[in-house]
Amino acid sequence: YRRRQRQMCIRDRVGYERSERIAAWASVLMLHSRFDSARMQTRWRITREMLLREGVASEPVAARGKSRLAQMLSLIHYGDLVSVYQALANDVDPTPVDPIAYLKEQLALS
Repeated sequence: YRRRQRQMCIRDRVGYERSERIAAWASVLMLHSRFDSARMQTRWRITREMLLREGVASEPVAARGKSRLAQMLSLIHYGDLVSVYQALANDVDPTPVDPIAYLKEQLALS
């Protein structure tokens, strides 16, 4: 998780900076938890400022639940729902997931 967030700060930001087309339609959901460290909270704040400067919309999404596990699962569930609704909004059937089907097939063979 932390590695992906660091990568988002560097790689994705460069992409937004270099492509106004991407920045015009992109929107970043910033999934965070009350368990985030002070350093991670600072990283989120700076990342949001950078996105705003590039004209990229962003929306913080706070985890729900009392425990770390509950919060983690709430964000996973949220991300899954966003993916399903995004697919439906673009007239794409969200049910076939070829990479997951392939993984299951390969695991069944081993």
